[in-house]
Amino acid sequence: MKSLVLAKLKAAAVHGLITALVAALSAVLVFYYWYPSGLAAHMGGSNLYLLVVAVELSLGPLISLVIFNPGKSFRHLRRDYCIVALIQFSALAYGLHSTFVSRPVYQVFVIDQLLMISAIELDEEDVSEASSDFDHLPWRVKRVCVEQPADPEEKSDLIFSALAGKDVEFFPKYYRECEEGEVLAGAYPGERLYEALRARGLEGEFAPQLPPPASFSWLPVKGRFGYWVQIYPGGSLESGYYLDFNPFS
Repeated sequence: MKSLVLAKLKAAAVHGLITALVAALSAVLVFYYWYPSGLAAHMGGSNLYLLVVAVELSLGPLISLVIFNPGKSFRHLRRDYCIVALIQFSALAYGLHSTFVSRPVYQVFVIDQLLMISAIELDEEDVSEASSDFDHLPWRVKRVCVEQPADPEEKSDLIFSALAGKDVEFFPKYYRECEEGEVLAGAYPGERLYEALRARGLEGEFAPQLPPPASFSWLPVKGRFGYWVQIYPGGSLESGYYLDFNPFS
């Protein structure tokens, strides 16, 4: 009896280790490729993935405790574990797919803010109307700027579309590469963010995460689930990072 329990525990440990390894590899894809720089916390697309991984990490070893028996033939065990692996990989694939279709694809700079657009927010028809640079969705988030339409009729259509909730950032045909310095030219000085923090009594909480007021600029970022801020230390886009603060609350 004792040897059977030890064998089951060993099988459960191996199962848990393999499951954890697969989960870690998929987490690299999710949190460092699709949702870099902590975007998962702001975009919300990784919630189902995290739930699936949590269930797999807990149930995987428990399943081994139930089905593993050294008295079973190799053929029998192989069949059992193939079924379990199929179920686990199917669940993980579903979680990854839901995360993938909700991933941020464009960070659109419009006037004085960044609009984070996820793949699920763009219509296929609108994407197909874009130039060759933007007629397909990137795997990683890409920063772009917009070119407002010059045609009066098209401009009027866009205004009515915006009133209905679908503004220029949802039309890839208006996207273009940003010019050098264009984004930073629209950014706010650091002192203005400190003023907003002081007005809400939050300077002590967020100041340790910020450079001195004169050494950075920032922009508000709007996503599907609210606002946050992107900080640019030393006026550098490449070193930008996110701060979980809503400047408009």
